Amino acid sequence: GGASSLTAAADSSHYVISNSGTGDRGIWHYLSGTWTQAPGAGVSLAGSLDTSSHSIGGIYILNAAEAIYYLNIDGSFAQLPANT
Repeated sequence: GGASSLTAAADSSHYVISNSGTGDRGIWHYLSGTWTQAPGAGVSLAGSLDTSSHSIGGIYILNAAEAIYYLNIDGSFAQLPANT
């Protein structure tokens, strides 16, 4: 496999966006030696290591339509009110 975007979370896990295909691509999560596909898709990732305000480290996803989403601790997404 390969990745087009990579970020680390505060829990020492990693998130990547697949490099296969075009447009929005699958998001994968690496934790404790295991890769699992995360919900959603995008073109770029960013992470915050601020554990005082985000228990999973604040993972942000940019999609092909330039919308920005935040990955909530329950696996759901919240769209931020701005685009890139």
